[in-house]
Amino acid sequence: MIPVVGLDPSLRATGLALPDGELLTITTPSCSTLDDKIERVRHVVGKVGVRAHIGALVVIEGPAFGMNNKATHELAGLWWSLVVRLAEQGNQIAVMSPGQLKKFATGNGNAKKPDMRMALYQRAGLDIRSDDEVDALWLRQAGLVRQGHPDALSLPKTQTAVLDSIAWPEGIES
Repeated sequence: MIPVVGLDPSLRATGLALPDGELLTITTPSCSTLDDKIERVRHVVGKVGVRAHIGALVVIEGPAFGMNNKATHELAGLWWSLVVRLAEQGNQIAVMSPGQLKKFATGNGNAKKPDMRMALYQRAGLDIRSDDEVDALWLRQAGLVRQGHPDALSLPKTQTAVLDSIAWPEGIES
């Protein structure tokens, strides 16, 4: 089994769940100039690149294709910059759509953020206040469950079945 990192990319608050159990949020201020936006992407990518374990399986939340606002384009740039950096570092990458993540965490692909927090509390007894860290932790759990890791939460088949619809890197077996 390889170490698993959960990554919830965001322009303002990127959530990261690391193999040692650490949860963190990489925050950045809003910005309006092109130079500031470039620096924000560099900052997040740099922090994630330093913290993500080289050679790990990184389970990242995919883009929300239904979103259409002025930040959508910038978030896509951040997402691809993260994926490229992680791949260049030798990480294996699996992408979970927002709906797949919600279904895995709660059994409902349309669940809301409080539902995901409550599911984590009920399953693991963890009361995490940051939605970004909650998402990152569930993403990490997906990789752990997929590998049959002893630290994986025990979830019903209705929730783990969603993992069969994800394109896992070669060698990541259930």
